[in-house]
Amino acid sequence: MFHILLAAGAALLDQRLKDGIEAQPADTFPLSAAGGKIILKRVHNPGSFLNIGAKHPGAVRAGNAGVFSFFLLYFLALLRKPGRHLTKTGLALIVGGSASNLCDRFRRGYVVDYFSFPFRRIKHIVFNLGDLFLFAGSLVYAAGTLFSQR
Repeated sequence: MFHILLAAGAALLDQRLKDGIEAQPADTFPLSAAGGKIILKRVHNPGSFLNIGAKHPGAVRAGNAGVFSFFLLYFLALLRKPGRHLTKTGLALIVGGSASNLCDRFRRGYVVDYFSFPFRRIKHIVFNLGDLFLFAGSLVYAAGTLFSQR
């Protein structure tokens, strides 16, 4: 039950933050937060990561729906098996993050990205919390898979 709540909580938290960002006037952004270590923005991304496929939002939406469906089914199947808590936690974060972004694609026609880090190599990339859940979930899943094989 914990893993289902984690996935749902991740998706809902990101959706609430996106709704809050969308409700702000455009001239509110950019904002500096965390002592300048985070820059709040509002970017509408019709494409995938780094706006890849922006000219084909229907294909991006279909591809994301397919990938989400695969991970969701794998996650649900794995929940029935005992143990493998690290792997399940990683998948819960992946499912939650991708659910939020997929919800945006169907609800808004684009994904709302809202923060970046002012570090040289990545300052032009704008993320949302769902993206961080996907990234962290991938790392946790990989660690869980690696440790379960030992």
